[in-house]
Amino acid sequence: MPHSSGGGSHGGGSHGGSHGGRGSSVRTSKTYFPGASRYVYYHNGVPAEIFSNVDPKANIKSSRGAITAILIIMGIMYGFMFTVGSFHFPHKLDTDYSTAIYISDTAHIMSDRDLKTLMSSLEDFQSETGITPCVYTVCNEDWDNYKDLEKYAYDLYVNKFEDEKHWLIVYSQPDTPDEDFNDWYWEGMQGDDTDNILNDRYTGRFNKNLQKMLLQNDRYTVAEAISEAFDDLTPVIMTGYINWALIIVAILIVLSCIGGAVLAQIFMRKKERTYEHMIKVEPTEILRQANCDYCGGVYIVGHHTNCPHCQAQITPENVL
Repeated sequence: MPHSSGGGSHGGGSHGGSHGGRGSSVRTSKTYFPGASRYVYYHNGVPAEIFSNVDPKANIKSSRGAITAILIIMGIMYGFMFTVGSFHFPHKLDTDYSTAIYISDTAHIMSDRDLKTLMSSLEDFQSETGITPCVYTVCNEDWDNYKDLEKYAYDLYVNKFEDEKHWLIVYSQPDTPDEDFNDWYWEGMQGDDTDNILNDRYTGRFNKNLQKMLLQNDRYTVAEAISEAFDDLTPVIMTGYINWALIIVAILIVLSCIGGAVLAQIFMRKKERTYEHMIKVEPTEILRQANCDYCGGVYIVGHHTNCPHCQAQITPENVL
């Protein structure tokens, strides 16, 4: 489907083109909540309690693997996307579609000389790229029922063209412009098949030039501004290039994801070791504590045969 290549207005400047879920069900807390089980783990030689609706030890282990996999997949995916996007070597579109160039001056603002000059620029652009550019001028009153000119330009594109190889430029101004401030707007709408050529770099260049020249209405007519913007773009638009900045970004993304995966492994393995001797106890159980005869660490009586801190055998009376 076609999409905006950018646009602008007299008062708002130019703009670029357009190129909530449920939370986790796992819950832990230091206090009881409905559905929670009671767990005791050992930290710095003493027991500590948490409440959870899942087994924390099993959850931290599965989470470690999931987070690592997600970070690696993200690194590969985004690294690949940015790397591929850094290479721009466009190819001319096949003209196997209706390639008639239209200039529709519904707003009646173009002279015969304007139309001739603009048509020449559009023909040159089409010859270079295979993209068929078309220009429509309308009045602001024509799109009163639309949210904005972009929505109007989209409908205009899909109603006029049956392919994705056109570039439509729509210019709009009031039917009777104010002498002190002409409230004009413009919008570009490009077919999906043009994306290999009309990327952000080149549409951004076109948008900047057109906006600048439309603001200089003492030097350029609307047709001349559009013509000059196309004439500036045509000689360079099929030039290939490598965007090294994107390659650097791709490398940084991959390194960041690898670093994140390593840190996640370190942090969660540490957490796993903390939970290594975790025990599940009854919510109302009164816990008795005792000190290990060998290391002095505190443990819960009746849940261990060996000290959770030093692994020494617990005295028989404290085992059960």
